[in-house]
Amino acid sequence: MQSRIVNLILLGLNLGLIGVVIFLVGLVQKERQQNTRVVFAPRTTTNTVTQIAVRKINATNLLALLASRQMSWAHLESTNYFVYVANLRAFGVPEETLRDIVVADVHKLYAQRRAAIRAQAPQPAYWQTASAWRASHSLPPELQAQLEALNQEERELLRQLLGIDPERELARFAEEPQADWAWRLSFLPAEKQDAVAELLRRYERLEQEVHRRAHGLLLDEDQRELRQLARAKEAELAQILSPEELEQYQLRYSPVADKVRHLLEGFNPTEEEFRTVFRLCKTLEEQLGDESASTDGKQAEARTQALQQAKAALEEEIRQALGPSRYAEYQRAQDEDYRALLQLAARFDLDPQIAGRVYDMKRAAQQQKQAVLTDPNLTDEQRRAALQAVAAETKRSVAELVGERVWNAYGKLAGQWIQDLAKAPELEPREVQIQTVPVPVPVFPPGIPPPPPGPFDVPPGLAPTQR
Repeated sequence: MQSRIVNLILLGLNLGLIGVVIFLVGLVQKERQQNTRVVFAPRTTTNTVTQIAVRKINATNLLALLASRQMSWAHLESTNYFVYVANLRAFGVPEETLRDIVVADVHKLYAQRRAAIRAQAPQPAYWQTASAWRASHSLPPELQAQLEALNQEERELLRQLLGIDPERELARFAEEPQADWAWRLSFLPAEKQDAVAELLRRYERLEQEVHRRAHGLLLDEDQRELRQLARAKEAELAQILSPEELEQYQLRYSPVADKVRHLLEGFNPTEEEFRTVFRLCKTLEEQLGDESASTDGKQAEARTQALQQAKAALEEEIRQALGPSRYAEYQRAQDEDYRALLQLAARFDLDPQIAGRVYDMKRAAQQQKQAVLTDPNLTDEQRRAALQAVAAETKRSVAELVGERVWNAYGKLAGQWIQDLAKAPELEPREVQIQTVPVPVPVFPPGIPPPPPGPFDVPPGLAPTQR
């Protein structure tokens, strides 16, 4: 009985002891939590802390400070450039580094805006001839004015932000070639434009290196290297582009397309006519192959003969492809005087058909000249007078048609054919018959010797015809 009571008493003491232990452990944990809050909770800055911060912040304290702030570049950047510059300066960015960052950022922004303006320019038609093709790659006046205003805005912003010479800083940046290539290659799918642009830039550098080494004198090996580069470039383009896309590129930027544009200057071909002549010329170029250029004498002579035959064949194919009427206009466009008149008509804002009327006058006057030269009933004096009359009448008619200003400019640029109308082939000189009369030798008195014969005297006994 007593043992049970003792056991109950011991059990109670043990339970009480366990409760005391649990209480003490809880109290210790509570005190630790209170001490932790006391250490980290205050956020007020004392004078002592402020003074220490102003005096010195070593690298360890700075890293700790940055870590506690959890700052990123987004905390410094701002869409307002004046705020952006102030943030960078407050953060302690060195002035030179700050200038590099801001100038690069501003230039990138304005480059995007310039590209947007250039994208508004209409795409040039590849079948335009040489002068029109060059002009189509220039911005229209209204877009050029927008671009200049944007450039001025960029310079003024940098001047206000940094107080620097914007021209010097912006000179470090090349013009936006990516934007230019994007516009030039916009006829290609967007996903292929970057790859094609990079390829073209790479081969452009290789070609420039060949020209640099040549110092303006391209020898056979230089020509061969350039042709090899052209073939390699076209082969790589063929791996990126489909056959249709590759032809679209070649119609715009291949050397053959440039030759066709010069060939058809003044002809104003349609798209289909340009394609037809382009394909004919491209076939000819492929047939000539590596023999298209050489400085060796024998090879050059053989090449000249091959070129003459190839050009004759090409001319016949063009005639058949264009038809009689358009081929006649094509022939007219090969006349340099006609092309000069077209340029003058564009310069002075005249009807381009005036050039065609002057060309017809030229042909008519040349036919009249030929008739005068072949007329057997005219004497030489009559023939000269007739040719001068044809030239004078033609000059009067052309000057009256084009006007005084255009006529004065035409006389400097072309118009030599009008002066040539009055010129006739030199007449064969008449044979002049010279008759000689024998001169008797004087008789001198005895004792006086005759004078020695002069260099032009006829020795005695020789007839004048025997001299």
